[in-house]
Formats: sequence, structure tokens, C-alpha cells
Amino acid sequence: MNFMKKATGKKRQKKATEKKRQKKVTEKTRAQFDAILNFMAEDEWYKAEDFVKAVGVKETRTKELLRELVSMGKLADNGKTKGRRYRKI
Repeated sequence: MNFMKKATGKKRQKKATEKKRQKKVTEKTRAQFDAILNFMAEDEWYKAEDFVKAVGVKETRTKELLRELVSMGKLADNGKTKGRRYRKI
């Protein structure tokens, strides 16, 4: 029973992520994307917390923005869950 609940939760999360991708990107979000990309240097790895002050949002929102940039193909991540780092492509 516990397994079924977890699987259903993952499906919901996947659908929610797909819906987010289909949403229009607002001007504010676009400005936040630009702030992240302008902050980064080529061939250097960054943690999510490095962008908190640069973008001016909390760490949770910063991670959300970074995930979107990875899905858009503008950033690469190292694939680890804990200690994830990002670099410009």
C-alpha cells in the first residue's frame, strides 16, 4: 500500500512539471533567468546557494529556476541529489 501512494505521488509530480514547462515565462522570471546566466562564468560549477544573493530570491525559488534552466538546455547539472552543482553550457 505504501508503495502505491509513492508511485502516485511521483506521477502527479511529473504531470505538474510538464504543466510548468507549458506555462508562459513571465518578464520577472525571464529577468531572474538572465541574472543567473549573467552571474555565471564559463566552465565553472556553482551551488544553488551561490545564486541566492545574485538573483534576490530564496533558495527554494532559486532551485526551481535552476531546474527550469536545466530542462531548457541552458545549464548542466552534475546529477547528484545532495550537493548538486550547475554550470553554463
